[in-house]
Amino acid sequence: MGMPSAHAAQVPDPRSDPFYAVPADIGSSAPGAVLGSRVVSPALFGLIRARATGYQLRYRTTDNLGNPTATLTTVLVPNTPAPAAGKPRPVVSYQEAEDSNSLQCAPSYGLVAGAPVDNPVGQVEMLLIAGYLAKGDIVVVPDYEGPASLYTVGLMAGHATLDGIRAAKAFAPAGISASAPVGLVGYSGGALATEWAAQLQPSYAPDVKLSAVAAGGVPVNIGHMAPHIDASGFLDGIVQNGITGEAKAYPDLVAQASQYISPTGRAVMRAVNTECNQTVTATYAFVPYSTMFTVPDPLNSIPQMRQIISANTLGGATPAKVPTYIYESVNDEATVPADVDALVAQDCAAGVPINYQRDILSEHVVLAITGAFAATTWMQGTLTGQTRTTGCHTTTSASLLLTGPGAVGLLALLLGLPAVFG
Repeated sequence: MGMPSAHAAQVPDPRSDPFYAVPADIGSSAPGAVLGSRVVSPALFGLIRARATGYQLRYRTTDNLGNPTATLTTVLVPNTPAPAAGKPRPVVSYQEAEDSNSLQCAPSYGLVAGAPVDNPVGQVEMLLIAGYLAKGDIVVVPDYEGPASLYTVGLMAGHATLDGIRAAKAFAPAGISASAPVGLVGYSGGALATEWAAQLQPSYAPDVKLSAVAAGGVPVNIGHMAPHIDASGFLDGIVQNGITGEAKAYPDLVAQASQYISPTGRAVMRAVNTECNQTVTATYAFVPYSTMFTVPDPLNSIPQMRQIISANTLGGATPAKVPTYIYESVNDEATVPADVDALVAQDCAAGVPINYQRDILSEHVVLAITGAFAATTWMQGTLTGQTRTTGCHTTTSASLLLTGPGAVGLLALLLGLPAVFG
């Protein structure tokens, strides 16, 4: 692939930007093939520019139905030295919690200088991404929901994540060594993409060699998550978002079940299909997902919904057998701790080495911050060979933030931010 086009201070809204369009001949390209590139200026909140070279790559991937499609990834190459002299820079594929059904919420847009802050969660995660850049890692941030913004669709997310790594490694200006260690990182919606990529890697992308996986607040089974979220209610918008993403991903099955979708449900899906997650969550707090349907217990009683949920439940295959770090709040009100416990046990039994951390003094939103620093410490140590994870170990802590790795990770981030945004 040639050098990218000239730098632009601001890219247009993805919904009207031709760079996001899927080429008509997409089927003629191999998964991970780079179809276009451009230089962008990465920034925090669209204003504070990062000391890193940013590239947007459009690349070929595969959707949940097995059809060829295209999406974007953002490759961030830091100005800081590599973490280990004489060794290749590690690559961190960081899956943001996009959690939305509209293209203006895509990470590639939110990371660019001059873009509006439609998805604040992505801006918070940019601070965590900066921690890896400060250490000298190359960070790859895929738009893993694809061009149709398919939220909670595991196959789409896993394929796009793996193909984003392929594209980044094939893109010569990024300077990624063929022997660079590669890690997957994500929390919540980003953990969904991360864990699906790890599960699909052996079959879909055996050429993508992974070195480490770190995921927190893992959505294992969305059919279990929906009533679990409903129990507290204030995150109900996540369920409406998820149902909308699944409906877009499986139009034939949803058409078969159309008689069970209420007028309210149709209106909700139209509305959330144009908004980012924080707007949907605020609008639909304490609005049960059952109002979207005309039958009770719709995710179990409607056969097509059961089929969709089954296709998007983690645990159907053994993931890459690489060191893995999982963290979960025992009080998580969004993901289901018992499901995460079971997934860890299953993967451990299959030979995946897992460091499983359970946190007491948190819930889903809090752990996104308080658990991130220990995860970053583990990931950085694993990619540089300083940390070894063998076998499976489960630890329950009062707070990951108060552990040694948590404190080290927080301090490293605070000390490293000036190198990226100073």
